This record gives sequence, C-alpha cells and structure tokens, in this order.
Amino acid sequence: MPIFETPVTWIVLGVVILLILILLCWKRVPADKAMVITGLKKRVLVGRGGVQIPCLETSCSISLESVSMTTDITEAPSKQGIFVDIAGTAVVKVDNHPDMILLAVEQFCNGNTERTTQNIRNVVEQILEGKLRGIVSTLTVEQINEDRVAFENSIEDSITSELKAMGYCYESFGIIVNTKLLADAGHSLDEIKDFASLKAVADDIHASAAELGFDAFSSA
Repeated sequence: MPIFETPVTWIVLGVVILLILILLCWKRVPADKAMVITGLKKRVLVGRGGVQIPCLETSCSISLESVSMTTDITEAPSKQGIFVDIAGTAVVKVDNHPDMILLAVEQFCNGNTERTTQNIRNVVEQILEGKLRGIVSTLTVEQINEDRVAFENSIEDSITSELKAMGYCYESFGIIVNTKLLADAGHSLDEIKDFASLKAVADDIHASAAELGFDAFSSA
C-alpha cells in the first residue's frame, strides 16, 4: 500500500502543515513592548505571543519603556514680570492597561517603534513647554526657587489628564536650576533672598548680556 494512502500519514501531514502555518502566523511580543492586532478581532499582546492571520489582520507595536525628555523654556515671564529660563525633565510611559495601549497606538504608532517614540517625545515636550510657561506666569521667582516641590506638583497635575488622553502615564518631573548661567555671570542662588536681591542680580546680568552672550533674566 502506498504510504500516502494510509490515514495515519494524512493525519501526520495535516499536523505538520498546521504547525507550519501557526509558526508563520505567530507573533511573539517581548515584555518591554505591546502589540495591537486589528482586523478580525482587536486584541492587545503584552509580553506574550499570539496569532495574526495574514491578509486579514494587521499589527502595530509600541514600546512600554519609559521615555525621558528635557524641555527648556527661555524668557518665560513670572508673576512679577521678570523673565526666567527654566529646564524641566519629565519621564512618561505608555500605561499598561489594554485600553490605554490602544489609545497610544491609535494616536502615535506609525509602523516603526523608534519613530513612534520620537513622535511621542516631540508631542509631550510641546505640552510640557506650554504647561511650564503657564504655571511660571502665576508664580513669583521666589516661589519657583523656594517651593520646588509645589511647582513640580503643579506641573504633574497639569499634564496628567492630557497624558491620559494619549494613553500615557506620568512617572516623574523635575526642575533643573540653571546654576551655570548664574555662575558664568558671577552670581549664585545664595544671593537671591528676596525680590530686591533677585532684581539686582537680574539687572546685573541684563546689563552685561552683550558680554556674557546670554540674558537669563531681564528686569521688568
């Protein structure tokens, strides 16, 4: 009896073909990424594998790693009308909840994980810059320098809802004090005790702006 006429042979052949098809359609997702498969049924894979049916379904991956960024704002007017330079650092990431991952993929995924991350960084930096300028305008320079925690909490409260709408969550935010500019101008933060001393330092830097090559503060 020819070998291909036995039922066992056809069963084995069918199992082999099925395994090959599964392997060809199988998508493995590492723990630091999420994959959204759409088509017949929308589903999210995180740190596990799943089947994507060719021609009928498509997929897009997004990184779950933290994305850090630094945003510099220059000549932002404080409540006193004094212009300040501030650098803020933020760390955000995609929320691990499936609904949030879907939101992030729908808004940012462009087929390349690195380009997607850069796109996210650009958008968040723009949001952060706007929030920083808005909050700085409501505070005195003394409040910015002396009550750093409250300032950072204000930023956190301000950007959390916008990040959530993009499928992202906030991890941390910090303010970088530009002590180098003060030092280059021959001053330090220890000199700034009140508005009068701040204005004196600002006026001195502003008067020497041409020589220094920067104008970190300017008088009102």
